[in-house]
Amino acid sequence: MMPFKRKIRANALQFSMLISVIVLLLISSALLLYQLQKENKERISLYHKQVQAVNHLMLANYTHKNLQQPYYSNEAVVKAITYWGAYRLIMASYETNKFNIRKCGLFGGNIKGNPDPTLYLEDNEMPLVIAGNSSLEGKVSLPSGYLKKGSINGNYFQGSLEIKPSNSDHSLPRLDPDWLNYIDNTLDKNHVISPFTKKEDSLIKSFKGPYPNLVGFKEFLKRNNHSLLGNQILFDSDQIIIEDYMNLNNVIVVSPSVLISKGFSGSIHVVANNIKVESNVDLIFPSSLVSKISNDQLSTDTGISIDTESKIEGNIIFLNKRNKSERVSNIIVSSGVNIKGNIYCQGYLDFQGNMEGTIFSKYLLSKNQGGKYLNHLFNGNIESLKNDDNYVGLPLMESNYTLAAWVF
Repeated sequence: MMPFKRKIRANALQFSMLISVIVLLLISSALLLYQLQKENKERISLYHKQVQAVNHLMLANYTHKNLQQPYYSNEAVVKAITYWGAYRLIMASYETNKFNIRKCGLFGGNIKGNPDPTLYLEDNEMPLVIAGNSSLEGKVSLPSGYLKKGSINGNYFQGSLEIKPSNSDHSLPRLDPDWLNYIDNTLDKNHVISPFTKKEDSLIKSFKGPYPNLVGFKEFLKRNNHSLLGNQILFDSDQIIIEDYMNLNNVIVVSPSVLISKGFSGSIHVVANNIKVESNVDLIFPSSLVSKISNDQLSTDTGISIDTESKIEGNIIFLNKRNKSERVSNIIVSSGVNIKGNIYCQGYLDFQGNMEGTIFSKYLLSKNQGGKYLNHLFNGNIESLKNDDNYVGLPLMESNYTLAAWVF
């Protein structure tokens, strides 16, 4: 009997030891799990704090000067990557061995210290005349601060007028010189195809990558899928025709001549010598149309024309370095066109559409029955933006840059 009892005691001892080991393992696992959860919670908390720091940087105001160098705050850094159409591409990031947080956005400028006017007409010592079924409201800067009611071919002023006039200067507000260099380089084929671009057969390209993707228009037409999204440049040395079936989102379109066909809808940034927007086009915010006269281009050529029933949300800019130019409409906005954003014209603007935002122009020019009427607003409607903070403005030298839209 004694060996049997010893065997039971030995088994009981082994069983007790096994239970003790299991209990110790459970306690150790619980402690380890608690420690991992605590570290993970701290990690998530730190991550959210850094995300907030990055978001805070992206929602801050910046000037042209403080974007020349990276700006640091709470271990996060913001830096201007490049320009993108009429906007500035900025990235905020927080990078360590544990985290890699990056956010990108398109930024636009607003005049520092003052709200943008609804109309700024350069002082060329010619008063503004308002005629026909026109309306003008808000803060306006005019030659000698003067406006008078008139008529064109018997069409007397019969619209509405609620303005706060002031004197304009003998020049338009200055554009950012670095942005102007960017436009020159973008229109130069040798700069578009550079070491800072890549050719990839990709539908989607993130702005967080180091280089934009370069897509030739003729190659793009051969694809089965006519979609381009994100950090991509669509270019051609002759002409680009954007059809209504194409899916383009935030891409740059570069060519001497760009035609946006009837019915197209998307967000694009066009840089060209000549831009034609057909009817029923919808350019979604933030889009931009930038036209600049080439050295060999006729001074009688129209830079940007927008046909009826189109809708543009963003910036429309015509650039002209020539001191003298023919009295021709450099930007034509037809009747029934709705624009929400900004127009900047270093020449003659023929405006008969509906504007919610700001117009800066050297001259207004209205053509009617063979006649040309300088500094006449005829059948055009201009009003201020209605509480839309994200509809930021132009790349002006004296401006605060604020977030227009997040990009992926």
